[in-house]
Amino acid sequence: MDCVASFYNIPCIIEFKSANRIKPLADEPLQLAAYSGAINRQYGLRPNNTLLIVTTPQETIAT
Repeated sequence: MDCVASFYNIPCIIEFKSANRIKPLADEPLQLAAYSGAINRQYGLRPNNTLLIVTTPQETIAT
């Protein structure tokens, strides 16, 4: 996991990803669920919110 922080005053597990293009999510939700389970097991916390941030390069449209 990349970060545990408050997003609009909501505690979240945050994962940052980069991709070459916009694409459907595949394994990322499962990965975030695993992070939640790990935090629960390691620290006894029960995080309720996760946030996935995906960055892509700026695409130029030729006209």
